[in-house]
Amino acid sequence: MTYPHHDDDFDPDAPPSKSQRKRDMHALQDLGAQLVDLSVERLRKVPVLLDGFVASAAAAPLRGLDGDGLAHALAGHVSAEAGHRRLLRHMGLDPILDLGMRLGEASGACLAVNVLRSALACHGGMATFAQAGVSEG
Repeated sequence: MTYPHHDDDFDPDAPPSKSQRKRDMHALQDLGAQLVDLSVERLRKVPVLLDGFVASAAAAPLRGLDGDGLAHALAGHVSAEAGHRRLLRHMGLDPILDLGMRLGEASGACLAVNVLRSALACHGGMATFAQAGVSEG
């Protein structure tokens, strides 16, 4: 968090004041209350692309709270980090990509989202058998 200053004596390395810490704590409590108020149904309508081990580990408790808690999530890739493949298997998620990446900065999600976009474009532009004049015989 950034701490506003109003004079030239501001020290960015100085700890925040007690009142600033209190304001920050209230802001975090408000955010937590808003997250708790979100219904599982509402959350399931928002697709999530998990990128890497840390994001997967952060999302893992959702599966424990509700067996379908990750129905809205996809694993963008399995990283080279120790344990990531095992964690995804436990979460019931198959990674879109398996390239042994460990680059960070959401690089796996950037690649995976383009794979997903391409798949959707292919599916959306594909003719049905009837449209293409293909018989079932």
